[in-house]
Amino acid sequence: MFYETTERYLRGEQSHLFEQQSPEFTRIHDSARANDPARDIAIAANGAVWVLKLPEGYGHREAEVENYELFTFDGFDLVRVEGEGVAVSADPDGHPYLVQRDGTILRRTAAGAWETLPGTATDIGVGADGTVWAIGTQEVPGGRQIMRLDGAPGEEAWTVVDGGGIRVAVAPDGEPWVADADGLLWRRLGGRWHRLPHGAIDVAIGADGNVWIAGIEGGKHGGNGVHRWNGRDWDTCDGAAIRLAVTPNGLPWLVNIRGGVYPRHLAR
Repeated sequence: MFYETTERYLRGEQSHLFEQQSPEFTRIHDSARANDPARDIAIAANGAVWVLKLPEGYGHREAEVENYELFTFDGFDLVRVEGEGVAVSADPDGHPYLVQRDGTILRRTAAGAWETLPGTATDIGVGADGTVWAIGTQEVPGGRQIMRLDGAPGEEAWTVVDGGGIRVAVAPDGEPWVADADGLLWRRLGGRWHRLPHGAIDVAIGADGNVWIAGIEGGKHGGNGVHRWNGRDWDTCDGAAIRLAVTPNGLPWLVNIRGGVYPRHLAR
């Protein structure tokens, strides 16, 4: 699942690359130490951080892993919690959503229990306003179908919209941004898709509206280029990533090609 959405944009052999070095980022997870690379990351509007990573020692045996283990960040380290999946997001109150390899969609309640949502998906995103979008399992031009979760709790159902994609993030106004299978990036406004410049293998949006992407230019030191939306175009920043998430105040956390996790601690 992880490399299905990234491998065509990883230019050249990168398995030998060292962990990225940048004064703007610190490292909170060293995948080389326990051979347990991170594979997805989400940050809620309240600041809760969720990471999916392989069990220790499985970095070179990923094909044997059905789902990745769920961790939260306690301010010092990643801590294992109940839950497994291949994609993760979180609602404004920090409750995680998971998509599993078989397409099952799970949501953790305030009481700590996991409940199953209808339908199947391959990726999921939750906005700061609580709006939920997902990438489904049915193939369409551009990737797979794009769906919005509608209805009251207990009566929820997915509404399929036009377009296709492989990764989705949700803006604070509830509108989705989608990276498609061709590396193109789209933003939905007023019920229509608008293509944005550049391209992406992943997109993430903070509660403050800051949008960051992992671009399609591979060969960087640790993954693909990292860019921030300035309202008209993309500003290129330090760092390299395959997956990313954004804090409530607009700073990115990166997952690089080796599965290390890097929070950005400088605004510039």
